[in-house]
Amino acid sequence: MKVEISEASERKLIGRKDVDFVVTLEKPGPTPTVSEVRKLVTAKGGFDSGGTVVVKLIHRTGTQEVRGLAHVYQSEEEVKKWEPKHVMIANLEMEQKKQALEQLKKARMEAKAAKSGTPGGAKK
Repeated sequence: MKVEISEASERKLIGRKDVDFVVTLEKPGPTPTVSEVRKLVTAKGGFDSGGTVVVKLIHRTGTQEVRGLAHVYQSEEEVKKWEPKHVMIANLEMEQKKQALEQLKKARMEAKAAKSGTPGGAKK
């Protein structure tokens, strides 16, 4: 896979760059994972990996080209401030993603249990 940055625009108000990119696949196949693409984009652009999140990937059927959009912030703290949780989780490696989803599920179950007043969130 090779990546080409097609456009980068500065969003000064929130302190980020919006980076449009194109990933060319060597042979037809499945869309690469978000974490793989994130590594390629950060390496190509020389961006901080902690401050970079891939927001969108578009892979048209029958092509060897994946277009996407990445948000590049100054730091990981800025990412946490501006990006939704589901985007941050999507950018994690597979093992980290599984752990994050389990923690999110556990937190939701605890909140549900607290709201209903019963263990496990079961209704009376």
